[in-house]
Amino acid sequence: MSSVDHLMEKGLAGISTKQKSSKAETSKPECMAAVIGYREDADLFTQALESYSRALGCEFVLVGIDGDEKEDEYMIEIFKKVYPKRSAVIHLDTPLVDLALELSSSLPESQNKDDHIIASCIRVVRQHLHESNISLHDIRYLCVHQPHMHKKGIMFTTFILSLVITQTFGLEWIWSSDSDTIVDRNTISSTTSICTSDNDVGGACATLVIHNRDDNLLTRLSAAVYLSDYYLARSFPSSFAANECQSGPCALFRASALAPILLPWYTQTVMGRWMRVNEDRHLTTLLLRRGYRVLYAADAIAATESPPTLRRWLLQQVRWSRACHVEGLLAAPAIYVLHHPVLFLNAVRRALGAVAIPLSVSAYALTGYATRSLAGADMCRRLLVICVYLVLRSPCRPRKWTEWLWLLPGQAMFSIAAQGIQLWALITMLDGDWGTCMRASTEVHADAVGESNADSTESGLQGNTKGGLLASPIGTGRKSRVRRRAQEIGFFVFWIGLVVGALVRAWASGSYAPDDGIPTLLAFGCMMMTWLGMAWWMVVVSN
Repeated sequence: MSSVDHLMEKGLAGISTKQKSSKAETSKPECMAAVIGYREDADLFTQALESYSRALGCEFVLVGIDGDEKEDEYMIEIFKKVYPKRSAVIHLDTPLVDLALELSSSLPESQNKDDHIIASCIRVVRQHLHESNISLHDIRYLCVHQPHMHKKGIMFTTFILSLVITQTFGLEWIWSSDSDTIVDRNTISSTTSICTSDNDVGGACATLVIHNRDDNLLTRLSAAVYLSDYYLARSFPSSFAANECQSGPCALFRASALAPILLPWYTQTVMGRWMRVNEDRHLTTLLLRRGYRVLYAADAIAATESPPTLRRWLLQQVRWSRACHVEGLLAAPAIYVLHHPVLFLNAVRRALGAVAIPLSVSAYALTGYATRSLAGADMCRRLLVICVYLVLRSPCRPRKWTEWLWLLPGQAMFSIAAQGIQLWALITMLDGDWGTCMRASTEVHADAVGESNADSTESGLQGNTKGGLLASPIGTGRKSRVRRRAQEIGFFVFWIGLVVGALVRAWASGSYAPDDGIPTLLAFGCMMMTWLGMAWWMVVVSN
């Protein structure tokens, strides 16, 4: 068994899958794949690239590497090792988005300005390929690397090259993924097959599972959350063809729909601040705003990695939640008129819940005032509904009773953490900090000592991210690292203390008279001990 098969098996362990046969097995491929990465774990990057060698329905594979320094060369060597034949590597001295922005500033405003800029970028790419003596018809695998920017910068470059490739081969679809994501044999073909019969479909996304689920308790719980919440969150809006987010690791775009939105997507500003934490959601928003339908391929499976540490998991969840609030409240009002009203109701529920639930818990923990009672039976009923829906509808359901047992602690963990995350994300939704570092050992070490270089600040509108709680520079000394940890995950420390206080007060109120002060004393005592313990974790363990 290959390493790719092994990781996919780990991601699907204990899960029953039903995948439809794809027409890509007998017809001409209609799709190309674009994979982007920056200082990825070498083994994981190798396995991700290997998975595309056997992917059905994939005519061409493009790999974008965000970096051209010595520390980035190993990713190019991995590309050459995995694809030794019919492959080529090109280097861009200047990121394409810098050329696009330079053109944008020099050209007068006109109706076709963006189209002209994208066409100019495509001509630059074709000229560069010609000067490098690279014929796309002679290769099947292409790697492009450029000076380090950020995820949006390398995505823009790979999308431009993808447009060149789709035009050259007459392809209709672009599969976009990350360097930590492994695709199954039928992932791309199954996703493409649900879109080809409808010209109004602008894109789709596949189902994600966790391939490192066995790393530790956190990844096991995360896998259980993906198994339930991810499927529910995608399948519900997709029932009326208005999926809110094409997840970065498993997104499919119609090439003709992608080209007109590339520049507006990259240059998006909200209240004067350039946005980058919502790169996948805003692409979906722009498709929906143009009237396209966005689907969810539930039977197409891709395996991605879940952060193995609590701090990195929290940072990832905060970034995703910020993107939800930015798109739902500030960037997407037009789509509520064009699409089903459930989209609007979902955005309102998310925003109100992010405020009402944490405030209710805080009020009860601190004062004993309860807005409403919450019984454990509520969570059990919710879990029962999820399980029934998974059994009846989900194409990747647990097939072992031990896997079903993980749903309860997974839902409990996610439900408790999500309330604090949603409120903090709402308060700081304009904060442009990416949060998590990449998985290469050098990047993990740099992040631990406060020297992570996740994003360049030298080009591509990066200077417009000023503002927000994490915008000010932070040094690398011990005090600076503590300060950064407090800014990143201090909210979680405070929130868990309040949750513990509320739980202790609820227990004590059933054993002691509310008027004798014992419930309040116990609640505050447990909150203080929790805050001290969590603060120690934040400063020492999370590093």
